[in-house]
Amino acid sequence: MGLFWAYGDSRYNMTKTSGEIEKELIDALAVISGKELDFWLKAIKDSGMQGRQKIVAWLKQEKGFGHMSASLLFGIYQNGGKPVYDSEKSKGNDHLLAMRFFT
Repeated sequence: MGLFWAYGDSRYNMTKTSGEIEKELIDALAVISGKELDFWLKAIKDSGMQGRQKIVAWLKQEKGFGHMSASLLFGIYQNGGKPVYDSEKSKGNDHLLAMRFFT
C-alpha cells in the first residue's frame, strides 16, 4: 500500500468533504513521509516533470504515494502550493473531487 490513501483503504471515508480529505493529507504528510508539504512541492518542481499523469505516476512509483494522495498533492502543486478545496470558491463543489481525481 502507498504512503497514504489507497482506493478501497478502510481509512478512506466517503462522508468527508474534499476539503477535509485534503487537510488530512497536508496534516499527515510529515508523519507518513517524514517530509513537510513544502518539501514535496519543491520535489515536484525540481523533478522537471510536467502534466498531471506524469507527476502523479512519479509520486506513486518513485515516492510511494497512493493514487489519492498523489492526485491531491498534484492539485495543491498546480494551485500554487495552496489547498484546492479549502477556499470559498470550492465550497459546495465536493463532488468535483471524484470528477477530478477518479476519472
